[in-house]
Amino acid sequence: MASTTGKHKIELNIVGDGREFLNFWDWAHGNDVVCEIRDNSLILNAGEPEEKIITFEEFLILVKASVASRTI
Repeated sequence: MASTTGKHKIELNIVGDGREFLNFWDWAHGNDVVCEIRDNSLILNAGEPEEKIITFEEFLILVKASVASRTI
């Protein structure tokens, strides 16, 4: 497994129609972490059947796991 050391970009996307997202895009393997910010909560997999409210700490854990799983 790769190290999580280094700079990793997290995106804040304010769409303009009232929706906001906090995202991490995994350029290497597509292990993206995408959350909609709704009512001051992070919604993982928004709009999907497995939609789940997570904490910011859980978001960071998912991002670190995505980075650590890179093989390139």
